[in-house]
Amino acid sequence: AAVTTPRASCDLVARASIDGATVNALFQTDGSWLLRSGERRSDAELRAAASIAQPVPFTCLPPLSGRRVALNL
Repeated sequence: AAVTTPRASCDLVARASIDGATVNALFQTDGSWLLRSGERRSDAELRAAASIAQPVPFTCLPPLSGRRVALNL
C-alpha cells in the first residue's frame, strides 16, 4: 500500500532526571513528551529538568524506532 501521509524524519527521544529518577521520553505529535510510566510532560517541564550537572540529551532516531528505545515497547 502506498503511504499517503507525511511522516516525521525521525523520532525524538530525551533522557532526563526527574524527581531523582532517570527517565526516557518520546516526543509526541501534540508537543508533549510520553514517559515509560504513561505520564506526559510538557516540553517546558522536560527542559526545566536540565542543569549543568544533569543535562537532558536529545537523540533523533530512525522513524518508528523511538517507541522501542524510549518506552521499551
